[in-house]
This record gives sequence, C-alpha cells and structure tokens, in this order.
Amino acid sequence: MINWKAVISTQADVLHAVNKKLVPVTDCELSNDEYKAIEQAQELIDDARRLLDYFAATPKEGTLYKNAAGRFEILDRVLTSGSRLEIMGTTEETEGEWFVGSVEFSDEFGGYYFNHNRHKVPLRVGMIVRIRESPKRS
Repeated sequence: MINWKAVISTQADVLHAVNKKLVPVTDCELSNDEYKAIEQAQELIDDARRLLDYFAATPKEGTLYKNAAGRFEILDRVLTSGSRLEIMGTTEETEGEWFVGSVEFSDEFGGYYFNHNRHKVPLRVGMIVRIRESPKRS
C-alpha cells in the first residue's frame, strides 16, 4: 500500500529545495522577461508546496458552532474570512465527498459562507466540517 502522506511530504520537500535554488538566480543580471518568468515559477512552486503541505496534514472533523462574539468556530478555532475549510457534499451526487474552500463574508449570503470555486454555501450551526493544520516550514 502506498503511503500517500510520505509521498506528498517528499514532493513538498523537493519543491521547497527547488525554490531555494531559484532565489540566488534572481540576483543575476536578467532581462525583465527572464525575471518575471522566474518569479512566476517561484509563485507556482510556493502554491504547489502549500497545497501539498495542506493535504499532507491530517483532517480534523467537527461541528460548527458560534462563539459568544457570534463567530463560527470548529474545535476551538475561530473561522474568519479566508480561513480554509472543508465541507461534505449534501446532494445525492456529492454525499460523502469533501470539498475544500474558504470562509468568506457577505450580507448577500446572510453573513459567513463557504466558498468553493463558484459554489457558495451559507455556514450554519451544526454543519459537519473539517480543518487541517499545515506544518510550518523554514
């Protein structure tokens, strides 16, 4: 059986090492186009590393509740705009499938909502959700 956590962690380590090697290159004399290309590569590597780190972390499942300040929490972690969150699908086609998105706020959705691509779901007390804590890298 494949240990996916180890595979993801190894890939994240490789991306981190590649990014470290790209940084000194930016100190050389480069054209604007070359510099922009390296900058874009670094951003893509950083994005990929963050995603790999995120999915390597163990998900923690819990029930949404509101604290005394009226903010949503899960497992004593206050959720604010931009917080990454996972919710389970509720339709017949998506039941049992977890979706990754972020918490956002808009009066249009009655306050806080879950944003996944173009799908927006108002948050409510009692929803089963997951969070992950990505390990910190140096």
